[in-house]
Amino acid sequence: MQIAYSLTGHDNDSYFFESAPGNVFCQQCGSCVDKSYLPDNMTIRRKYDIGSSYDGRDIVSARFKEFCDEHYPGEAAFYQVTRDADFFYMVPKLILAFDAEKRRTRFLEFCPACGNYKSICGATPGVLKNQAEPIERGFFRTDLEFGSGLEKSPVIIIGLKTKQQITEKRFGKPSFNPVYNDLPSPRRYC
Repeated sequence: MQIAYSLTGHDNDSYFFESAPGNVFCQQCGSCVDKSYLPDNMTIRRKYDIGSSYDGRDIVSARFKEFCDEHYPGEAAFYQVTRDADFFYMVPKLILAFDAEKRRTRFLEFCPACGNYKSICGATPGVLKNQAEPIERGFFRTDLEFGSGLEKSPVIIIGLKTKQQITEKRFGKPSFNPVYNDLPSPRRYC
């Protein structure tokens, strides 16, 4: 059964880690080991309300931040990434357990240096653990980060009514994918 949506944005032609010093990353696998790192002035070429950097960070406009602050106060942290305060790195505070076993998520190349995996694959379609009922409202993130190296990031999960609100506000470039409480059966076509 579908219980929520994942929220992603189209690439905004930017790099979150473009000016990051080397100590932000594991020297062996390239994973980000300093989660507190923030760029001081990202160059964002495509000005979407909901976007994503090439290296997997969710970047939202001031307009989208205002919507969240008004309708979902305190559910996400927003970190300024441009000098003009027109774009923010968004990190939902509430965490949901992703069901890696049901989803058959793959964990590749464990790194003994930092304790991360170089790659974690299999986020779509999303499957949540211990979540039988639909999620009506809110912003959440998965407990796992998906991608490779410095591009690993959690999936943003939103409630069913939250998706409807985002759609009604006509924010630029959101993408939604269904999230389930169990892996759906594959469709068979004739």
